[in-house]
Amino acid sequence: MNDNYYTMQEGIHEVTLQVNNSVGDVRTIPIEMQIIYNDNDDERAKEYPTLSDYIVYTTLNKEIKESKYLTGISRNNAEYEFDEITTVSKKDIRIESNVDYSKPGVYTVEYSYKAEGAKRAVTKMYVVVEEKESGKK
Repeated sequence: MNDNYYTMQEGIHEVTLQVNNSVGDVRTIPIEMQIIYNDNDDERAKEYPTLSDYIVYTTLNKEIKESKYLTGISRNNAEYEFDEITTVSKKDIRIESNVDYSKPGVYTVEYSYKAEGAKRAVTKMYVVVEEKESGKK
């Protein structure tokens, strides 16, 4: 994350993540970080989709299958896998993608679910489309 970044203020904050791989490639990824407090009833009622990965890399024109990253639901700081819950399945999750696989860049895929009597909860995955695979010459 950016040096010296710290906040406890609820809301959406823009941050930059930096990763290095074993070959020495360095990537920076701009993302939004959302801080949520569970002390209000609306937030406690939300059920957020959980994912196996929240940042995924791919190369030009190589589409990913967004639904394969869904693993379950998180509610009130507890996570449940789909096979543990009987009321929610992968088909209940709405997936919206703005990924342009023909252009390099950082894109988002939004996974959302609206539990009965709750507001819609949204989880974001970031998709990094690169010209070539990291570490390959």
